[in-house]
Amino acid sequence: MGAFEVSYLPPALDCRLSGGGSYPAAVPGFVAPVMTGCAVIAVTLALIALAEHRRTRTSEAA
Repeated sequence: MGAFEVSYLPPALDCRLSGGGSYPAAVPGFVAPVMTGCAVIAVTLALIALAEHRRTRTSEAA
């Protein structure tokens, strides 16, 4: 019986064969690039929101 190997970065689930090989299972190949793109977008939007918050806070104080 084979075992499983899990990886969170990049997301992967590999089935280990008793003969020494492995094959990908359950996580399609397009998931990692899509997750990377979503993470970049989320960080960019968070930075824009932080900059806008600071800009409006300093303009209200003046």
